Amino acid sequence: PMEALKAQAICARSETLAKIEGGRHARDGFDICDYDHCQGYPGTENEKPASTRAVEETSGLVMFLGSRVADAVYFTNSGGITANKDDVWRGSPEP
Repeated sequence: PMEALKAQAICARSETLAKIEGGRHARDGFDICDYDHCQGYPGTENEKPASTRAVEETSGLVMFLGSRVADAVYFTNSGGITANKDDVWRGSPEP
């Protein structure tokens, strides 16, 4: 559904910006990679009109946690298994 695609677009945009702002690859000389490590991007040939529309209709919208862009992590495939955030991320995972 379009609203689900819009939510995904906002999550993806937020996660990307949070990783860039956090300097994930600063020592590597670039902002973000195109592998699963940074949520892989398979290229424009794989884009669909509905998802492009969702991105365009949510242009500029991001999620915040306090005063910073939220690292709105998500996964492409859970393999049928999910876990509690406290079991996945060490330290103080975001809500």
